[in-house]
Amino acid sequence: EECFQAHPLAFAKNYSVIHFEDGSKDDITIPAMDVTRGVVPAGSAWRRNPIPACNCDQNDNCGERDASGSIRAEDFPYDQDARYGPECPTGVQFPPPCKGCFGWTTFDFSIVDEVLVPSDPGVYMLSWRWDCEQSPQVWNNCADVVVVGEDLFV
Repeated sequence: EECFQAHPLAFAKNYSVIHFEDGSKDDITIPAMDVTRGVVPAGSAWRRNPIPACNCDQNDNCGERDASGSIRAEDFPYDQDARYGPECPTGVQFPPPCKGCFGWTTFDFSIVDEVLVPSDPGVYMLSWRWDCEQSPQVWNNCADVVVVGEDLFV
């Protein structure tokens, strides 16, 4: 972890690409929202997930009343907006970047971002994390990157 913290990679572009897995739609380029203040390690950037979830802290029961007729605090919707159908019946947290690009669980697209890798040939380990906005979860992943020559974009 200490090595990963010492060598953060910069994002290559100031946008993200929504890529539809089944090829049913063309890729959509959207502006990225990077956070640089207060991040660890200092001098690095975190990129916000551009896909809004339903507009409650806990999406599963957004806006639903319990047996007493009350709505629990975590299920209380921030707003009432019926444009997003049964998946998000009370709306979404912020405007989606493209039609159908919202929700909580299943997506038919990926978010693609590119990072700058070292130009020196060699074998590198890439680690990244995804901090969830609506739960205390942190997702980690790793990948091998092999740079075989200059001007290679991985």
